[in-house]
Amino acid sequence: MNSDVTYASVLWSSGDKIRVYGALSGGSAYSQDFSTTDDGVAEADFKSSSWNPSSSVIRYYGFYPSDRSRGYVDDAFGVCIPSVQKAVANGVEEGMNMAYAVTSSMAAGMTFKNLPALVKFRLSGAAVSQLKSVQLVGTSVLAGDIIVSNLASGEPVYDVGSYIPPRQEATGSVVELKGSFTTEDYYYMVVFPGTSNGFSMIFQNASGEYIIKESSKTLTLTRSHIVDFGTIDIGSSFGDPAVTKYMTSTTGYKPVDIVVIPDGFTASQRSDFETLAASGIDFLFGTEPYKTFKNYFNVYFIWKASEEEGASICNDSGVITTKHNTAFGSYWEASDYKHMNADEDAVFGFVASHCPEIIRGELNITQVPVLMIINDSRYGGIAHITSNGQTYCQVPYIDKGGTQQWHYGYSSGSVFAFAPASNDLGNTEYVTLTYEDVQSRFGIVTGDWRNVLVHEFGGHSFGRLADEYWYDSSYGSQGNIAGHFYDVPYGLNVSGWYDDTKIPWKELLNKRSTLMSSNSLYGRIGKFQGADVSLFYRWRSEEISCMIDNRPYFSTWQRVLIARRITELAGRTFSLDNYLAVDDPIDPVRDVISSPVITPSTKASVPIRPMLPPPVLMEMPTPKPVN
Repeated sequence: MNSDVTYASVLWSSGDKIRVYGALSGGSAYSQDFSTTDDGVAEADFKSSSWNPSSSVIRYYGFYPSDRSRGYVDDAFGVCIPSVQKAVANGVEEGMNMAYAVTSSMAAGMTFKNLPALVKFRLSGAAVSQLKSVQLVGTSVLAGDIIVSNLASGEPVYDVGSYIPPRQEATGSVVELKGSFTTEDYYYMVVFPGTSNGFSMIFQNASGEYIIKESSKTLTLTRSHIVDFGTIDIGSSFGDPAVTKYMTSTTGYKPVDIVVIPDGFTASQRSDFETLAASGIDFLFGTEPYKTFKNYFNVYFIWKASEEEGASICNDSGVITTKHNTAFGSYWEASDYKHMNADEDAVFGFVASHCPEIIRGELNITQVPVLMIINDSRYGGIAHITSNGQTYCQVPYIDKGGTQQWHYGYSSGSVFAFAPASNDLGNTEYVTLTYEDVQSRFGIVTGDWRNVLVHEFGGHSFGRLADEYWYDSSYGSQGNIAGHFYDVPYGLNVSGWYDDTKIPWKELLNKRSTLMSSNSLYGRIGKFQGADVSLFYRWRSEEISCMIDNRPYFSTWQRVLIARRITELAGRTFSLDNYLAVDDPIDPVRDVISSPVITPSTKASVPIRPMLPPPVLMEMPTPKPVN
């Protein structure tokens, strides 16, 4: 390994083993391990008693150490850098300094090159004697299973989106050293090369208390180089002043975490952010089934100041035209709600470096949904979701808390709303509805920015529910919905099949009569055409819900899905019957005469807002096949 001015000595030790792959012209390879008895030398002889190379070999690839090789695939290695490493004074854990070699002839020998980068540091401060863990949190992939390719023709390419199965460890942006630490010694972390736009160091004691040091500087990690952080003074006291714990889990089960972060709030506006965060979270937990499961949750408000208020503005192509310097780079269009986005690496890196359960290793970032409240009055809101459960949601302070309205159905020109005429398979006729029709059947939802929060965060991000509204009469045909087959399923509240045996809520349909005997409101359960932004060939379980018009009411099946997700995140087994025994099917818009926020409304001089775009869904990459 080298730094800017020096080279670290890398010497072979007796007992070291390398793995050599003989690559054949068809892309396949065979392998053999070699070992050395040489010790403390830069050049060593490696031997194997059973090596019988084929004349068809076109190239030889070497990997050190042999037991860390994840396999070979056509000019590429599978490599795994563990996210948890042993703290070794003035060195690295045995076998962590992985290296590779390529040659066309074994007679020429093999010259090994380092695969990872190293981070070096020394510590000072009274708290060092209590340390049990030091974490580096970046915004690039630092550890886990990846594929390193382009080995024969130049600098290797680090493909963090692929791996050779079976996966040993998912990729992540956190590396942790565990052990004891002193102020006299240097310590090293082994990481993948990459560039992080800002990074954090987290220092944790045996009690789980921690100290955080953050930097906004760009961290560039280069293969075979050492980045020297110098001496880091961590002081004498543990604690994170950025974190406010708003709700605490009291079940004794594994906590279910929610993190709320700000964007566009300046240094003097922390209390404004926390007031809004409390209002939004209270509104969410006043909505079933979150209300019933409230004591399952830890909710953290984690503060980060922005240099400027508000979010950036982009044009209709998504290109930023007016830049605001905010903590997480939120932006969308000036007079529309499209192209809403932020710096997701910065979001997830920040949360991973501050959420207590993630820092302690009790949860990972895929299990902690993130709600971002934006100090911007424009209309907007969107959820960003990956197939493994990782998600963040952006919700602005719309009209500074001003009143909004939403309604059932799709508006077109002078027609207030139109809806499918029938729920049957193959019927593609629609009917038009007036404002008065909709209000008498379902109520017109009157609320504020918190209704968007419940829909976008409570429905999409946490509940992993699909939208149940529709845009127009365009449609496809019945069939599977891709999100249903994600690692963490998405969109199980909608069906691409009309068949009762294939519909996701078939078990609920079977219980409908029994449920109605206890409460007639369960008669709303059925199969209704129109969902997932399509007017036809998509079905939902009830006529109206939060996923149509932002009312603080999730349908019975939506409540079941959310309750199941909460229960499973808590490490418990979900029982449908046990949940239905405590379920509350009341819709505050249709079934309650008055409410402090939402009421069945007559037509008023309040803007009727369109529903926001569907969530941004990102499937995780698939592994490469092994030759």
